[in-house]
Amino acid sequence: MNKLLRSEWIKWSTIRMNWILALIGILLSLGLVVLLVALYGQAIGDSEPDTSIESRVEIVGSGAIMLTTFAAVLGVRMFGNEYRSKTMMPSIVAAPIRTEVTVAKAIAGAFIGLGFAIAGVTAALVTTMVGLEIKDFPLRFDDPHMLRITLGTAGMVTIFALVGTAVGAIFNSPALATALVIAVPAVVEPAIAGFLPGNSGEYLPFSAGQALIQASPSGPNAAEGGAIFLGFAFLLLIIAGVVFQRRDLG
Repeated sequence: MNKLLRSEWIKWSTIRMNWILALIGILLSLGLVVLLVALYGQAIGDSEPDTSIESRVEIVGSGAIMLTTFAAVLGVRMFGNEYRSKTMMPSIVAAPIRTEVTVAKAIAGAFIGLGFAIAGVTAALVTTMVGLEIKDFPLRFDDPHMLRITLGTAGMVTIFALVGTAVGAIFNSPALATALVIAVPAVVEPAIAGFLPGNSGEYLPFSAGQALIQASPSGPNAAEGGAIFLGFAFLLLIIAGVVFQRRDLG
């Protein structure tokens, strides 16, 4: 397994586009954080600005909107790079036990997602704290919800990478898999939630995961939301393993 993990890391890390996408994701998320910090404390219309500790802490997690999308795309590329370049068959010849290949790609995808999350969250955290300090709205590490949302953001981004890895295995078209990991959380699931009674839509996987970056979630709490989202990711990985095991790569 160690050799498989090393192999997956080498295959992923030696593709320049993966690093470019990761950098773009971090820069876009940081740009959103900078914009929110710049607008913080300003009145919108006739309403008074929200300058509570909760509103400050949630800025740290605001960059997750971009980070999760790019993490999912990076996860898709764990399988998608080999599907597109037609190198999956040689990989299976070298490592014929497909279950081990799936597990290795999932673990590598999780670690890549975690590294991407740590870089993005650290940049967002430093920017938020410095920016709010300049605007005289200090934010401290021991403020309520601070640790939970910081760790929750990193966890949410990592789970999105796992989801992307699973979807990339299920669909051998990288373009389709990429479209799905972008469209389903942003469009499809909210549309489905609109037909569900009460707040039950907030218990759908991607919506539940949002509880990880909210100070006061209206649906499941952070632990429940994280468990639902992580369980969904593992279910997709199981499906991915079955599909990949039976797929004809000839």
